[in-house]
Amino acid sequence: MEARLPAQHSPGDRRREVLPIGDLAATEGHARARARGHPDFGTVRSERAHDRPLRWILDELPEGDQGRPGGSRRGRSAAELDDPWSATNKEVTRVKVELQVGSAIQCAEVDVAPWQLRWAASKNPSATKSWEDIVREALERPIGTPRLRDHQLKGKKVVVITDDWGRPTPSHRVLPAVLAEVEAAGARREDITVMTASGVHAPMNEEDLVRKVGADVRARYRCISHDATDHPMTYVGRSSRGTPIWVSQYAAEADFRIAVGRVGPHNTHGYEGGAKMITPGVSFWITVLRNHSSNFSPLSEYGSLENNPSRQDVDDIGGIFGLHFIVNFVINRRGEPFAGFAGDRIKAHRAGIAWGDREVWGAEIGRRPDIVICTPGDLSPSAHAANPLEMGTIACREGGTTIMLNPLPMPERSKSPFQQEMATWSFDRLFLEHERRDLQLTPRQISDRCKTIRGEYYARRPGHTRNVIVVGDPLAPDAATRLKQCSAPSFQDAVDEALHREGKGASVLVMPYAATSLPLVQFHDPNAG
Repeated sequence: MEARLPAQHSPGDRRREVLPIGDLAATEGHARARARGHPDFGTVRSERAHDRPLRWILDELPEGDQGRPGGSRRGRSAAELDDPWSATNKEVTRVKVELQVGSAIQCAEVDVAPWQLRWAASKNPSATKSWEDIVREALERPIGTPRLRDHQLKGKKVVVITDDWGRPTPSHRVLPAVLAEVEAAGARREDITVMTASGVHAPMNEEDLVRKVGADVRARYRCISHDATDHPMTYVGRSSRGTPIWVSQYAAEADFRIAVGRVGPHNTHGYEGGAKMITPGVSFWITVLRNHSSNFSPLSEYGSLENNPSRQDVDDIGGIFGLHFIVNFVINRRGEPFAGFAGDRIKAHRAGIAWGDREVWGAEIGRRPDIVICTPGDLSPSAHAANPLEMGTIACREGGTTIMLNPLPMPERSKSPFQQEMATWSFDRLFLEHERRDLQLTPRQISDRCKTIRGEYYARRPGHTRNVIVVGDPLAPDAATRLKQCSAPSFQDAVDEALHREGKGASVLVMPYAATSLPLVQFHDPNAG
């Protein structure tokens, strides 16, 4: 049965002034926003042709826009400020929030003090450089290591690992530059192997492999698509978290290992890239499942890095196994490249994350508020599977309320018998079933079963950690029972319920472009690692 909040009448519309936010393009920067006297709404985002302007509509403004509390702080990062949610002015003002939800505008009025309400959005720019230019620039300026061509690779076996069909990196456009550097370092062509980091995906067939790496690379080098259940494996030890490490023999036999892939927000390992190309990339299925058991940790989520057990485990494995050089590309939701970061497996990876946080996907929020209002904004297919509801959930404090304005109809998907059975399981049974290895199934079937269980966990996670209210179609027919999500008849009803639950002093964050914005308490340090 669908859980709905009781309908309530919206307060009268008493708009007096409209302050356009959408016309403040990032090219004009925060200085213009400050000069125009706009409220503190977080990162100014670039205006795109498909965006409709957002409007912040106030019943009353304090005397003179420049006198708004916090006006002198606009344009600074949260790390440079005192607590951005601090109650510098407790005067309550009626604010009307308008958001584009699909093709429609939805609005709600909120009685809050200015300090209680903020906006967060990433820059989300469009790419201006080609993949070829970006990989060349990255290889010329490695971080933490000499240039790839300056390594002594004469007489050594080299493996170059790239992502597979599950990641849309155009490897055929970037591998030639990497392989040219490897040969310039002295490696013979017959000693170079190109592998796809397929993880527990099915290995690629010949047609897909040629499409991925390019016909020229396929013809000139030994190319292998990793098979986690069938290829010979080499045991190399245990990680500090106790994960037994078996890695493909084809990667283990190499003297020098290079990983080429992308970096972007990831729902369990915090970010893609780096040593994820080893585990799960070219590891044994048991090693992958052991690492992926950490995905159930509340610290394994988008943007989580330093204390993330899933990420810590793969970074540790990369060091134990020996990942000598990486080339990572910062991408946006559409899969477009912006910058490349090459060199040390940790230093280059962390530099790419820090740059992406600031320039592409990140929105710095200071601390997690009591209430988050989010809507996707961008409905295009995602290159890194950023889930708008999860973005809104991780922005909110644990136990707080996340309101999701859903512009899409309820998906019509037929469930397999196993998915139907899994829908009846309790939340904790998901953990138990994920660890089962006593089933009369093949290794790949067990691995696929575990992946389906993890997907169910990710779907349930928001409703088990926050109070989730969905405006629009529910996200599933059984959203109220299985996903623990409530439905509200309108945006206003959802806001009223959230404020009633969290109290009149609750802090509120609005994420109008949740699909392209990674909320972070603080941007990551570019010098970390």
